[in-house]
Amino acid sequence: MPCGKDSCQLCGRINKQRKHHILKGEDPDPVENMLSDVHDSFAETLVMLRKSAKKFGIDLENLEDVEREEPPDHKDNPVCKRLMRFYKTVIKLGNQAQQGYQSWLKTEAGEDLLWYPSMILVKTNRQLDNRWEMERGDEHAVIDMEYTGHVLRESILILKKALTKLISLRTHQMADFNFCFDELESLEKEIVKI
Repeated sequence: MPCGKDSCQLCGRINKQRKHHILKGEDPDPVENMLSDVHDSFAETLVMLRKSAKKFGIDLENLEDVEREEPPDHKDNPVCKRLMRFYKTVIKLGNQAQQGYQSWLKTEAGEDLLWYPSMILVKTNRQLDNRWEMERGDEHAVIDMEYTGHVLRESILILKKALTKLISLRTHQMADFNFCFDELESLEKEIVKI
């Protein structure tokens, strides 16, 4: 679970990005905005890489040209499509609860429900990339596949515990929580096969 503190390197960055979207009048939660934030992070990383390369006398412009095939876009992958629908369902559920001033939003289980679907979506895409890279002989993908698999299993476990806790509260959204739990269990079976 994220700490949410501005002083944290990871949470502080996320908080800053969320505030930026809100100040622009944008909803910070859609995947498109998350992907935009990831793009911005990569752009900053590239700037830092270039500064470090210059500092150490490495000429990044004269590196050997290597044709690299890019992994496929997974938006049409059936598991990713279902995960995206699941993610949107959870966001909609959270928005409805916020409009109805539902107290479950402020619980740890509620925060986990709103945090982990995006983590699972991103890490599932990463696993598909790992699988693709392994098929092309990338030995590093094997290590990342193992680690990302662990992160996925833990994230799913945390999310299932959160949904179980939210179901036990017996709010008027209990049927929605049950639906999410059943869908997550079904998705889990597909995710672990990647």
